[in-house]
Amino acid sequence: MRNTLCGILVLLCIGSHLLWADMTVKDYRERFPQGQLTPTDTVQRLVAFAYIEGVGHGIQTASVVARIQGNKQLYCIPDKLILTGENYMGMIDREIKEQARIESEEVLGKRPLGVVLLYALTETFACPSK
Repeated sequence: MRNTLCGILVLLCIGSHLLWADMTVKDYRERFPQGQLTPTDTVQRLVAFAYIEGVGHGIQTASVVARIQGNKQLYCIPDKLILTGENYMGMIDREIKEQARIESEEVLGKRPLGVVLLYALTETFACPSK
């Protein structure tokens, strides 16, 4: 147990310079060059996956809470589908390409990655009209 805690502490100290509060499209592109889903640095990969999965799960939680409260869900994911960091990253990559067609690099680069993922999820898993 002690060794595990020490290992986690070392990992956090080594990787702390890689943490960010709100990753932008520019940050994402710098960490994951186009066409490369995962960086070679394992610590950077773990931190980025944790961030992206956290954002994705936060959006999913907000969608479920909206449904429970009788409001419209943000998106409607199939019941048996479980999304991972790699799934989210694939959707983010596609959404960045789509938005790059209509947005300037300057505007797109400043956009929070969570907003990009939200757009991607709502377009990929649009809820059926009632």
